[in-house]
Amino acid sequence: MKNFLILIFLFIAVGGFSQNLVPNPSFEDTVMCPDGGGDVVFAEHWQVFRETPDYFNSCASDPLFSTPYNHFGYQIANNGVAYMGLYTVFNDDYKEIIGVRLNEELEIGKKYFISFKAVLSYNGNGISTCYSNNIGALFTTEEYSLNNPMPINNYSHINKQELLNDSINWSSINGSFIADSAYKYIAIGNFFDIAHTDTVQFQYPGKAAYYYIDDVCVSTDSNDCKYIIGYSLEINNTNSLFYYDEKNGSVNYNGVDNKMYHIEIRTADGKLIFKNEYSLLRNKQSMVSVPPNELLIIQYKTKQTTMKFQKILTIKN
Repeated sequence: MKNFLILIFLFIAVGGFSQNLVPNPSFEDTVMCPDGGGDVVFAEHWQVFRETPDYFNSCASDPLFSTPYNHFGYQIANNGVAYMGLYTVFNDDYKEIIGVRLNEELEIGKKYFISFKAVLSYNGNGISTCYSNNIGALFTTEEYSLNNPMPINNYSHINKQELLNDSINWSSINGSFIADSAYKYIAIGNFFDIAHTDTVQFQYPGKAAYYYIDDVCVSTDSNDCKYIIGYSLEINNTNSLFYYDEKNGSVNYNGVDNKMYHIEIRTADGKLIFKNEYSLLRNKQSMVSVPPNELLIIQYKTKQTTMKFQKILTIKN
């Protein structure tokens, strides 16, 4: 029964998100759970394109690379329980870049929309001592690796020219371009050298800016990248934005106090079982009671963000 319910949801959710050309866009699908630094390849499909970026997931055996708490700071994933991390600046021209092969090659002459989320990591212990601009996306026909690193050529197809100094809220980096080659890969990072990158120092010594990355999207339709599916399979994992309390059979909110959400909770067949209209929520607040092994679809949004989806399977151990 459990596996049957999971398959039902995957048909519903992935079908609504099929235009994103980026596989595993939120890094939730794992080959293995991270057990140390540089484990980017443990997120299915993703690769290291330069230096040693990191993979974070709540399933990590090493708490230094778990979520939401880890060696680099504290950050709840924008969706699900996983994200990547990379240095856009580290002293001179050390930069970390992640990449992935797209589900299909880009068509020359066609317009594509790109977006991803980023937030500055900060723990007060020197992981980030400055913030920077120019974090962006670059398309390529070539595959790169740690031994064949992507070059820094002071160019990217999209980039955030403004300084990104938010270490609490995820920021959207987005843009569009007309494909001039049959690009096979997208890379995320800073593709500009230190002379062409602006920074603001807020701590000494050294110069370092480390950012978490989530929800990468490439599509020919600008609307596709507004709807990111979050994955949270067994929600007795309380790192999820919503979790299942086995004691009373309720689905609870697991976030900051007094944040305003619009929330709709539906069963797998679309039946609405809970709804609230932009109300303030408290951490650990109970919303609705449901039986174990029920598959739910939670739609939620704030005044500042577009609708998101999260799958919830209320497994009782």
